[in-house]
Amino acid sequence: MSIHIWKFLDKDFKISVDLDKKFKNKLKFRIEEDIKNISRKLKIQPARLYEYFIWQKSAIPLKILYNLSTLINIKLEDIERNIIMYKQLHVPEINSIKNPKFPINIAPYLTSIVANLFFDGSMPKDGKGVYYNQKNKEIMDDFLNKIKEIFGDVCHSVKRDHRGVLKCRIPRLIGEICAEVYNIRDFGTFDSKIPNKIFNLSQEHKKAFVLTAIIDEGSITYDGSTQFGGCNKLLSEGVRSLCKDIGLKTTNVTRK
Repeated sequence: MSIHIWKFLDKDFKISVDLDKKFKNKLKFRIEEDIKNISRKLKIQPARLYEYFIWQKSAIPLKILYNLSTLINIKLEDIERNIIMYKQLHVPEINSIKNPKFPINIAPYLTSIVANLFFDGSMPKDGKGVYYNQKNKEIMDDFLNKIKEIFGDVCHSVKRDHRGVLKCRIPRLIGEICAEVYNIRDFGTFDSKIPNKIFNLSQEHKKAFVLTAIIDEGSITYDGSTQFGGCNKLLSEGVRSLCKDIGLKTTNVTRK
């Protein structure tokens, strides 16, 4: 199961991309002799096409690239294969994904990333990124390895705060894609819940979600059992349901 970048064409989070230079020069050759006519059909100023394909100074909005493919008869799969970077429109390249992996593989690793964002992560409503917090460096490294395995070379930063907690910032686009793929309305601490789509996935996906949830928010009790806790009852009930789906015995969710 996988998803192509064109799936995100008409979403609120607009995407721009950069292309392999050789392929971009191929497009340049196809449009430079008829640039005014093509820009008219695309309903943009000719200067935009000069900027994207002749001077090659800016990332190309995905919507324009999609519409251009029809006008000059370029296959979408050829375009996707030659994308070397993508990011949200109008954000700096420091918030980009380079050497991207397309199509995006909807694998258990991606479901595990989603669990990370639910339990020790956040996607603030101010639109300024996605964050994952973790005290354990090994767990943080595992998170970053999963991100790279699914998406490619994701620009990120990791800093340790005054409490010794590692704080990782990744492009907001990663969170937007996860939310779109899994039909997630919110990653908020108090009002989020596990989406129905995850309950309809395979056992491997459910196990990936549960294991990640336990690593982020679980602990081993004195009698050797695993205890999972959180401040969001809906999320906790969801984890309990997934545990039952994969054959784990659980107690009821209670408040302390």
